[in-house]
Amino acid sequence: KSHRDALEREKIRLQSLYTNFELAMQKQQQEAEEARLAQQKEQLRYSNLREVCERENKAERMELFTAMQKLEETRTEWFARRENTLHEIQAEKMEIARDRTALAVHKEQQNKYESDTLMTVRNREERLALLSDEVEKDRKLTRQYLIEAEDMRKSRLEEKRQIEREREALDNEIRKFQTRNEQLK
Repeated sequence: KSHRDALEREKIRLQSLYTNFELAMQKQQQEAEEARLAQQKEQLRYSNLREVCERENKAERMELFTAMQKLEETRTEWFARRENTLHEIQAEKMEIARDRTALAVHKEQQNKYESDTLMTVRNREERLALLSDEVEKDRKLTRQYLIEAEDMRKSRLEEKRQIEREREALDNEIRKFQTRNEQLK
């Protein structure tokens, strides 16, 4: 009878162990399923974040490209105007030099011509001064455009670096999560 009792106790103990084993297996399967769902959710979040980052990056690149195009157009216009102004200045200088030469040759003979020519020279010198002022204003404006474009480029670069840091941090979190998930399996 004691042998039978021992067998009965062993049978109960084995059934209890088997039941505990099944419960542990169910719990482990449930945890693995939860981990898999969490990983899917995290991957979806990461994919969405990556799409948002790519869209923002593309928009920023387009904005920067447009700004650079405008800056290049402004620079080209400025150089064209500057070149034009320099030609005008040179032409004015040459004309002033010719007028002065003519004035010196005919000074004694034509007092009225002297007066008219001096007036013409003064007008042209005033115009030359105005043109020089415009060139200086254009130079300052272009310098300001270049500074603003550089500031914009630096800002975009810093934003891009920040996105890269966030992306790397997210990649690290996903790798850690996947490692934990592998360990649970």
